[in-house]
Amino acid sequence: MARKDYFILDTETHPIDAAIWHQLAPYEGTKRFMHSLQGCIRPLVKEFPSMENDGAGPFEKMIANMDASGTDMACVIPEGFLFCSGGTTPISTNAWMLTGVQKYPDRFIMCPNFGPIIQRGVDEAIRERGSW
Repeated sequence: MARKDYFILDTETHPIDAAIWHQLAPYEGTKRFMHSLQGCIRPLVKEFPSMENDGAGPFEKMIANMDASGTDMACVIPEGFLFCSGGTTPISTNAWMLTGVQKYPDRFIMCPNFGPIIQRGVDEAIRERGSW
């Protein structure tokens, strides 16, 4: 953690395991999303960021970026992106996100995502909340 006379907390981050993009690649929603994302970042970067893990896990990559920017802690929020897979597979879950928070409790704060209740249903959201 960076040492300074103030504390920096990133209040919304979404660590994502790069492997999920390979699983979601065949879906039309994913293709549309990746195409639009490339259009958004093209003016800002010379090449599209790698979707590979590159030997480091998503939480370790985020910590490296946090260290480089002087960020002390980050709130991590699972990202559903259910539109990518037509509602079948989220790109991250509360349970997966919790593994990173438990591994690095001094760097991450868990902010569970209960938002897609409309698609999952209240009973499923309650069941998931009770499992951790």
